[in-house]
Amino acid sequence: MYPISFASVITEGSSTRCVTATATIAPGSPGISIRGVTASATREIRMLVVAAARRRGISLPRKAVTVELDFDVPFEDTSELALAALLSIAGTICPRSA
Repeated sequence: MYPISFASVITEGSSTRCVTATATIAPGSPGISIRGVTASATREIRMLVVAAARRRGISLPRKAVTVELDFDVPFEDTSELALAALLSIAGTICPRSA
């Protein structure tokens, strides 16, 4: 599976923020690792990603999943980062046919 990057522009009130999430899936201990945010944000994003994946019927792989988050200014709302993370994971495990 090839890494997929998901880029998005999020507007909150009068400020616009850019976020990129890149998911990589590799052999290893199953789990989701989130990089680029604090430990508390990592826990919250991981919880949101797992819940959203279950709700949408997306089976997360039983492999090591790493999501690298990159954004231009800090986010206060981790749900936006979780959405970007989930979309990059989904794109990596379910790539579109050519």
